[in-house]
Amino acid sequence: MKQRRARRAAPFLPILFIVIVAAVLVSVFAWRPKDLSGTNALNQQNANASGNTNATQGENTNTNTAQSVKTTTYRDAEFGFSLKYPETWKTDTNENGEGENRIVNYTFGADGRGVTLIVLPAAMEGLVRESISIVSENEATINGLAAKSITATSAKDGSPLSLIFFSKDDTLFDLNGPADLVASVGSTFQFIKENAY
Repeated sequence: MKQRRARRAAPFLPILFIVIVAAVLVSVFAWRPKDLSGTNALNQQNANASGNTNATQGENTNTNTAQSVKTTTYRDAEFGFSLKYPETWKTDTNENGEGENRIVNYTFGADGRGVTLIVLPAAMEGLVRESISIVSENEATINGLAAKSITATSAKDGSPLSLIFFSKDDTLFDLNGPADLVASVGSTFQFIKENAY
């Protein structure tokens, strides 16, 4: 009797898992920091280092802008990447799922403005695409990496989004947020070699 119930429930487990993953992705893409037009994203509040033990921060000065802005380098040994963001931004890391279905969200920003980097299995790209309304998609290169630059709208409130997708092995990296911030942070993204720091 118990085996019969277990057999009937087994086909529903993958469907339940897909529904949960889709709900997580929709919630991530539906919530966006408020775009404060006219706010200089590089002049925000004090930084707060991430609690991610796989990440390290370092200080740099970015001279590509009209004014010199101090940046912090975020390095993640687990996924082998680094990127730079203004030192006045806070960082946060959030994980969902386990094993091959694990999704990690890295948030960088301050005063309601910033970017999110979502690291997830490449096989879930379709779910990400289903959670947004794509306006345009173009091939792009970010720091020598082949990428897809996507303009979309939020499923929740229709606000504009900019996304950059790029992959390494079986992992998808999705950097998203306001277009100006995605472009500036995205231009600093790079994969790092093991033990490079």
